Amino acid sequence: MNNGKIKMETEIKLPDWVDPNVWCDFTTYRKQIKKPMTLRAKELLISKLEGMKENGDNPNEVLEQSIMNGWQGIFPLKKDARKKTIDPDKYIKGKYGHMVQR
Repeated sequence: MNNGKIKMETEIKLPDWVDPNVWCDFTTYRKQIKKPMTLRAKELLISKLEGMKENGDNPNEVLEQSIMNGWQGIFPLKKDARKKTIDPDKYIKGKYGHMVQR
């Protein structure tokens, strides 16, 4: 007898494109920052990850990016930041060129 209480599902079935270990890391991280997700929040997160996947982002990298940056939510991957490399000589000349003796 369940005394009129409805049993709620606590976990969702992960799509095959989400690594269970990365998902576990993200949900554990959310608990550690005292922001655990409800079942509905997990469903919405999977839906959002699916949209990001369709736009070319790797869902597992999206989750890892959020953990690494201390974010509670998920955001598209920062592709520009990853691809951008800085030439130290150009940086120094641009930033300190006025100090260089001519």
